[in-house]
Amino acid sequence: MVAAGNSLALNQDIQEEQVVPARYHQEFLTIAWEQVHFRSIFSFQYFSIGASLIPFIEHNDANRALMSSNMQRQAVALSRFEKCIVGTGLEQQAALDSGALSIAECGGRVVYTDTDKILFSGNGDILSIPLVMYQRSDKNTCMHQKLQVQRGKCIKKGQILADGAATVSGELSLEKNVLVAYMPWEGYNYEDAILISERLVYEDIYTSFHIRKYEIHTHVTSHSPERMVNESSYAPEDRLLRAILGIQKREIKVGDKVVGRHENKGIISKNLPRQDMPYLQDGRPVDMVFNPLGVPSRMNVGQIFECSLGLAGSLLNKHY
Repeated sequence: MVAAGNSLALNQDIQEEQVVPARYHQEFLTIAWEQVHFRSIFSFQYFSIGASLIPFIEHNDANRALMSSNMQRQAVALSRFEKCIVGTGLEQQAALDSGALSIAECGGRVVYTDTDKILFSGNGDILSIPLVMYQRSDKNTCMHQKLQVQRGKCIKKGQILADGAATVSGELSLEKNVLVAYMPWEGYNYEDAILISERLVYEDIYTSFHIRKYEIHTHVTSHSPERMVNESSYAPEDRLLRAILGIQKREIKVGDKVVGRHENKGIISKNLPRQDMPYLQDGRPVDMVFNPLGVPSRMNVGQIFECSLGLAGSLLNKHY
C-alpha cells in the first residue's frame, strides 16, 4: 500500500482524515491509515514524461494538461535550439532517455572529431562513435547530431558527446523563448488566432528542415528499357529503385498552428512588421499576441505564471 504525498500532513486527531487515498497493484483505493506501508513524496511519479515537462501544471485543467502533453510528441525539431527559461527539471532526463544523445560509454580522451564521427581512446583501444547526419525521420523531419566535445579533451563515462535533434547541452528543447502579449489587436486574434512578428521569419526563430524521399521505379521491357527524363543511364536490372533525398527549409507562415506547453494553441492569422506590433515601455516590440479571453475560459492559467517568471528570467538572465 502506497499512500499519496499529501498524507504527510495527516492530522491524527481528526477522525475524517484517518482514511487516506492509496495505490495498491495499480489501483487507487481509499483505506485506513494503519494499512499504509509506504508514503510517496515524489510528486512527479503521478504524471507522465510529457505532463512532467509542463511548468505550473497544478494551475491547469486536467483536460488541457492531457492535450498539451500529447501535443509535445508532435513538436517539430527546429533548426536553432535554445534552453527554456522556465522548466521543471526533467528536461535533461527526458533527453537522456530519448536516445537522441550520444553518450560516452567509458572514459577516455578525444583523439579526432568530425561531423560524422568521434574517435577517442579509452581502455587502451581507439573507439569510433558514428554521428547522425541529416537523416530523415518517419515524419519527414531532419535528425542531426551536433558535437559537444573538442579534440584533445578528456571525457568521463556518461558524458554527452553530441546533442540530438531537439536538445541543448543535454536538455530537451522543443520550444522558443519569445516575448508574448495577451491583448486584442484589431480583431486579428479573435478566438484562437495568433499574431506574429516578422522577426520570427527573418531571424529563423521557428524555421525547421524537412527531408522527403522520392522513389522512382523503372522497368526493362522486352523491347528496350524505360527512359527517364533527365536521366543519364538506363536501368541495368529488371527493376531499379532510385532514392533522392532533398532537404526543404520550412519557415513559419500564416495558417500554421502553434501550441504552447499549456495547450494555448492557435492558428497564425497575420504576420506583422515589427513597427506595427505592440511594444513594451522600453520600446521593445513583442513577438506574439494571444487572445486574453482564451485563458480563463479554458482554465489553463499556468501559462500566465510561466510568462511572468519567464519575463523575470529574461531580464535577470537566469533559468528556472
